[in-house]
Amino acid sequence: MSWTPRSDEELDHQYDCSRWTKRVDAETMRTDPDRIVTIHLDALKKNEITDASIPCEVLSYDESDRQKVAVYVPKNLPKDAPVLIFIHGGYWQAHFVTHDLFQIVAKAFAPFGAAVALLGYNLCPDVTMSTLVEQVLTGIDKAVEFAAQRGSRGVYVAGVSAGGHLAAMVLAKSSHKLIKGGVPISGLHDVRRLVPTTINKPLYLNDDTAWEVSPLNQLDSYKKNCVDRKILITYGMNESPEFADQSSNLNQALKNLGIDSVLLPVPDVDHFNIIENLIDPEFLLTKEIVKLMGL
Repeated sequence: MSWTPRSDEELDHQYDCSRWTKRVDAETMRTDPDRIVTIHLDALKKNEITDASIPCEVLSYDESDRQKVAVYVPKNLPKDAPVLIFIHGGYWQAHFVTHDLFQIVAKAFAPFGAAVALLGYNLCPDVTMSTLVEQVLTGIDKAVEFAAQRGSRGVYVAGVSAGGHLAAMVLAKSSHKLIKGGVPISGLHDVRRLVPTTINKPLYLNDDTAWEVSPLNQLDSYKKNCVDRKILITYGMNESPEFADQSSNLNQALKNLGIDSVLLPVPDVDHFNIIENLIDPEFLLTKEIVKLMGL
């Protein structure tokens, strides 16, 4: 693994996703540091699904309101169509971020012939990070069961930011043969890098507990479960160097194991519009995910 030595203050800056966007000018960033988040949320809400031809079925995998899987299956979709599971971000703690916000993913891939399952989960500090990971794996079980009952030919697991971390953990830990690959997007794969940052305040992680839930610490599991899986690790080139390193370090570790892993830096996008742009069928990442699913 290759990491640039950074002070705690610099790590805080590196993992402040809003600070790296080029879509908000410096003066606006100074007076309204959350402006890019507002822009992002507006873009997601504008792409909510209102088309009756893409109905939603909500599956519960446990008792809380967040422990749901919202499955969007276009009408007349072939039973063997692939299912893309998408896990949202929010640094495992942002209560205003829910799986429902990311209907844009279902709207983006339905025209290509995929069902999309949006997976929610409980947040820190209501649960510990290790419990959160286990809950997500339970949600994955539910979504894979749904896909198997449909007769799907393959499940693919994607997620962004904290969801990219969780997608990477799922790819390592889940042994479901129906999972054929995945796409960790702007993920956090060595969580120890966050321990000295303010992001860690609701997470209560130390170096040991952070390493326990780090994808880069799951290499034996990857070697066991990902021999036949295709993994696309990606991030926006308008993100911080730390996010680039998080993705490149995981990709190199997987390639060293002989796993079919590809690193895709996406030009001209930041931590937010790497998802917003999925709605464009000509967007590079959209096309690569479609290709990954064999569509």
